[in-house]
Amino acid sequence: MIIFDTLQTALAQLSANKLRTGLTMLGIVIGVGAVIALMAAGQGAQQGVTKEVSGLGRLSRAAAPSGSKLPRSRPTTPTRSKVFRTWTR
Repeated sequence: MIIFDTLQTALAQLSANKLRTGLTMLGIVIGVGAVIALMAAGQGAQQGVTKEVSGLGRLSRAAAPSGSKLPRSRPTTPTRSKVFRTWTR
């Protein structure tokens, strides 16, 4: 009986304060929609960055300061430049 009395009181209060009830429901709907929109935008940005990074491939170059112990790349020849331009279009 306690649950029934509680539900009856809650419904009575909701019907007595219609404006407050409507504004609360509107706020919840807007909040849920905002969370869904931000999650979709975040996933889209992540996919875009992943696509750009994976598109770099083997022909990308890394910059390193002189005196660095990183391996040096071979100088670019006209043939390699043509292949690179073809792949990046």
